[in-house]
Amino acid sequence: MAVGLHTITPEKLGTLFADTQPPQRRLAWALYRKLGKQWIESSLETFRTEGNVAVRAHKSVVEALMQKLSSLPHDLFPASDYTFVDSITQNVCQGITCLIDISGLRSDDQNRIVCLVASTVAEHYKRLWEEN
Repeated sequence: MAVGLHTITPEKLGTLFADTQPPQRRLAWALYRKLGKQWIESSLETFRTEGNVAVRAHKSVVEALMQKLSSLPHDLFPASDYTFVDSITQNVCQGITCLIDISGLRSDDQNRIVCLVASTVAEHYKRLWEEN
């Protein structure tokens, strides 16, 4: 089970972190526009080495966003393009029941995974409904 950091866009921040504030979302979008799909790892690395990020923002906003992003465990959220959520969505669409063993994860990570999968499947069906 893995959700690659490269698959996480700023629009998914609210799903991963319920307490994400509008200034943090604006900063995330600015970083995403500037750095592309590697926005999370690039901004975290720059923040660790230089104490800032690639775009101008209020220090408290930067620190809050970096704290959230750095809390994502590397084994569950590796720096890759792979996400198991796509497989789950495909299986559900084919009528296959999917069980995801999240028992070994911290409760915060369990919540993130469940919310991410549920919202992705719901968005998929919403798009299908809108197209018809």
